[in-house]
Amino acid sequence: MNGMLTIHRSQPLSNSQIPTADFLSSYEELLDQRHVQAKAKPYFLRWAKTWFTTVDADTPSSTMEFFQTLGRRPNIPPWQFQQAVRAVSWLTRDILQIPWATSFDWRGLADQAKPLEDTHRTHGREATPVFAKILSPASPSSPLPETEAEVCRVCDDIRRAIRLGGLSYATEETYVHWNARFTRFCLMRLKQTPQNAGTEAITRYLNYLALERNVSAATQKQALNAMVFLAPKAFGNAEFSLEKAIAGHTQRRPPIVVTRDEVQSIFCLSRRPMETRRATHVWLRPSTDGDPPLARQRH
Repeated sequence: MNGMLTIHRSQPLSNSQIPTADFLSSYEELLDQRHVQAKAKPYFLRWAKTWFTTVDADTPSSTMEFFQTLGRRPNIPPWQFQQAVRAVSWLTRDILQIPWATSFDWRGLADQAKPLEDTHRTHGREATPVFAKILSPASPSSPLPETEAEVCRVCDDIRRAIRLGGLSYATEETYVHWNARFTRFCLMRLKQTPQNAGTEAITRYLNYLALERNVSAATQKQALNAMVFLAPKAFGNAEFSLEKAIAGHTQRRPPIVVTRDEVQSIFCLSRRPMETRRATHVWLRPSTDGDPPLARQRH
């Protein structure tokens, strides 16, 4: 490249030994050659400078940690993450010419930022809403009470029962919160008071939380405990049974999958690679569709 600085490194060279101004001017020339838009150039330069001043350039693991930290930021969109990967890959391969950068899986790193399709199994249910089935109640023999007045009455009954039982203040706040929401659900959706709706309304409300509010199983269980406390303490139902409700969603943990080259680079960084392999219990699964073999953690 004419007039462009290239740094050939036969031995490790720390970032402090390379003048920042020298490589940034060469990097700007590279951006011009690759027809990067003028409004995007400052961002490419910022990503390159940020990586250069914070990462140990001689180890790919440091670069991977840099992008993992960047990807965990909640306010960074996928296109911006991919822009950062492209900016650093051009710097390391074309300007600094770091040996490991030529074989580093930059495309795989950038693909991690691609949003999942609506039909992907990870969040397919969220993309297809399902509503709880609410049966139309019979016309009440007496008019319904005013909603907020009934909520206050139920909450007072709950507080009284909790304090007589010597339960904690945190339990009181949680139970009052959920039973206030349950009372509003009965009055506004079922068109009945909680007493007239009976314990069947508890199952309906749990289904509503799972299907329409998309709460977790833990949150659903917390609401159940609050409403189960309401029935005997406030309404005098000492014994009752509930139909099984639809369970809330559980936390999804995507598996950690790395390529064969990434596994080998981990072993190379260890002083005793065989001991590292036995300690991490990593095995390589042969590829069946032409893709690189995958490494998974053995359970």
